[in-house]
Amino acid sequence: MKILLLVGLCISTALCQFQLTRQSYTTFPSTSGGTPSLFSNAAHQASYDPQERILYVLGAQLAINRPRLLHIVDMFNPAAPSILLTHSIDPSLYGRANDVQVCGDTVAVSLDSPVPTKEGYVIMFTTFRRGNTQLVSVGVEPVGVDPKGMAFTTDCQKLIIANEGRGGLDESFIDPPGSVSILLRNDLGSPAHVNINFQSFLENREAAYQAQGVRWVYRGDHTAGIVNNMWDDLEPDQVTISMDQRFAYVSLP
Repeated sequence: MKILLLVGLCISTALCQFQLTRQSYTTFPSTSGGTPSLFSNAAHQASYDPQERILYVLGAQLAINRPRLLHIVDMFNPAAPSILLTHSIDPSLYGRANDVQVCGDTVAVSLDSPVPTKEGYVIMFTTFRRGNTQLVSVGVEPVGVDPKGMAFTTDCQKLIIANEGRGGLDESFIDPPGSVSILLRNDLGSPAHVNINFQSFLENREAAYQAQGVRWVYRGDHTAGIVNNMWDDLEPDQVTISMDQRFAYVSLP
């Protein structure tokens, strides 16, 4: 008991040496020029540009008549942040907005298709600077179904996207395969695009992966001749890149 008490006191002391203090509190509207409201998904993801001291805050509005909003926030004074611009993304062209990432001079936003079981998109913008009047898009790239988390390599030359591939309705139930997309930067044209699914890793190895704890939840309706493979069932969600930039780690919740 004395040993446990001593350890507990040490942990308590160590934790007290680092504390966070709130500098400010900012609310965001869920519509252009609107007022903030509860349960509106107005601030879903955020990414910080340390060069310009600007924070990009992405809303995840789902209503088909509401634009997807990207708020650009001046963080030069963290105690008094201000919204420099709110950029609207056409809801007739895109579904749910999922993630935003900034690297160098590029801002990337991942969005679903309006039909959730179809391939999604990543919109690329040039970074915003104070004095600009708009956020400029430099391209739209199709990726896998339901693109979620993204991560840039430190040199900003590669963008890794986890495509969740969630099941949904498109006349009938469809469970698209989860995948990972890699966009390679190309300043002279569209970026090179590589899409990787999990079939080559899992095919004929399902039992071995299940024995290691990998879940295979939905296997289809065999009475109706519907087969859902293990690689269709996996849903990549978030991605991070190793310090040496050699590996991308993808979570499969």
